Amino acid sequence: MRCLVTGGSGYFGSLLVERLLTDGHDVRNLDLLTADHPDGVEFVAGDVRDRAVVAEAVADRDDVFHNVAQVPLAIDHHLLRSVNV
Repeated sequence: MRCLVTGGSGYFGSLLVERLLTDGHDVRNLDLLTADHPDGVEFVAGDVRDRAVVAEAVADRDDVFHNVAQVPLAIDHHLLRSVNV
């Protein structure tokens, strides 16, 4: 399975990336920040709110694990909704 993990550089996202790799999947990470992933993880730098970046990241992927989130305590409610939805 060819997977995309959004937010794959964060704590939970990186755990998911590692698990998917362990299970033999082809993994791509879409995030604002890079991470020290094992070899074989493709990184796409960008924001999940950027349609062009998302289109590039989902190309040829079978499954998407949306792991990007703003916490509900965020002061900017537009940011919270635009990232989480």
